[in-house]
Amino acid sequence: MSLATTIQKFHQKEVLFRPLVRQLIDHSAWILPSHNKEHPSLWRSPNGIWLSAFTSMETFKQQASESDFITQQGMSLFANLNTPIDAIVIDPGTPYALQFTQKMFPTLKRWSAAINVERILENPQNRSEAATILRDYEGFYIPVIKSDSGKAHLALAPDKQGRKLAAVFTAEDTLQRFLDIAQQALGDDLIIDMISGRKLFSTLYELPLDGVVFNCNGPVKPQALRMQFINYLMLEDN
Repeated sequence: MSLATTIQKFHQKEVLFRPLVRQLIDHSAWILPSHNKEHPSLWRSPNGIWLSAFTSMETFKQQASESDFITQQGMSLFANLNTPIDAIVIDPGTPYALQFTQKMFPTLKRWSAAINVERILENPQNRSEAATILRDYEGFYIPVIKSDSGKAHLALAPDKQGRKLAAVFTAEDTLQRFLDIAQQALGDDLIIDMISGRKLFSTLYELPLDGVVFNCNGPVKPQALRMQFINYLMLEDN
């Protein structure tokens, strides 16, 4: 499904925000009008300073008043929304134009950071750089189960080999997939904590685990880390 179609379906309430924002950030070729082909053009409206972004070259040529442009990846675009921009408008001039004001910028940045972590987990090209990004991420979700005795322990990801693999989640939608399956069985004894990567890995380091599985129930591909890499993360941080 094209991004423009996804946006239209979002307006029609056929697509939820979470899959929409993933596709926005995954989009690799945003077209941004530019006066100098170095920085995007900004335009002033009665409501502030706005940035235009087009999902395709075809839409840009149909709707933009400028002929020059730059391209930008979604990860960079949404992770760096800052003042003086008051809003970003996607495909302005179309019936399905979509805008995000400043109050949504922290949410878009949070999702950008989550997807960046997921990409690093899937393809850690530079081990040291990957370790830094994972440790610095502030939005890991961990399900914690309280036993009848009052003790708490991390929920485990399912594993056919019977290994003890902590279940950890990078974003709200990956956590929700787990909750849809597990919460009915675990009920009110399940607590969700959001913690930083540095706290997560120091916690895992102290536990008798075989490893960790991120996003064990999708919608992104699950990724596993062995305890050897957890140990590496801790050693590199000291």
